[in-house]
Amino acid sequence: DELASSLEQKDLLLREINHRVMNSMQIISSLLVMQSRRIANKGLAAPLMSAVERINALGTVHRRLHLSASIDTIDLGTFMRDLVVDVGRALGGENTSFTTDIQVSPLVTVDDAVALGLILNEVLTNAIKHAQTPDEGNHVIVRLAAAAEGGMMLSVQDHGHGSVDSKVADATSLGMVVIQSLARQMKATVAFRTTEHGVLVMLHWHPAGAASAAAEAA
Repeated sequence: DELASSLEQKDLLLREINHRVMNSMQIISSLLVMQSRRIANKGLAAPLMSAVERINALGTVHRRLHLSASIDTIDLGTFMRDLVVDVGRALGGENTSFTTDIQVSPLVTVDDAVALGLILNEVLTNAIKHAQTPDEGNHVIVRLAAAAEGGMMLSVQDHGHGSVDSKVADATSLGMVVIQSLARQMKATVAFRTTEHGVLVMLHWHPAGAASAAAEAA
């Protein structure tokens, strides 16, 4: 009973800490938004808004963690759906639509969820901002599926005018640096491919730990 009580107290403490972190990130995000609105030059304000988008992606991780039955794992399928909705609301506009195809829903560690969330945020942001012209629509497909030997594959396909050549040329941008750095952290591989529709981004990795066993999505 004493051990059970101690574990319960630890769980409550961690959830409280997580809740406070989530609130702190919301405050930081709001401050950056307020500051960006005071900058007349949109080019100078853009980096602040990019920081807001990255903070919001982290906030989604913490929100899902706060709602999760576990304090150290997150249902990746649910998290991916939520993040696509969040990014779509923030950046998508009327000309962008999304399809989320979650074929598996593994439990992943919080560290992997943070990395995956930031990678997906960067890829979606790039697809929304750069894959279409102002008078054309864009359809973005996000797919999470099982891969060989217990691996996972996250792919994002846009329907726009981007190309792999433009991605390579922009390899030193902060977004690309973030993607490559986080992929290395997860021991994942990232591939970019030009298709007949636009650019396809594929992330392949092997989830860490026994908790990552995938279950069929409902």
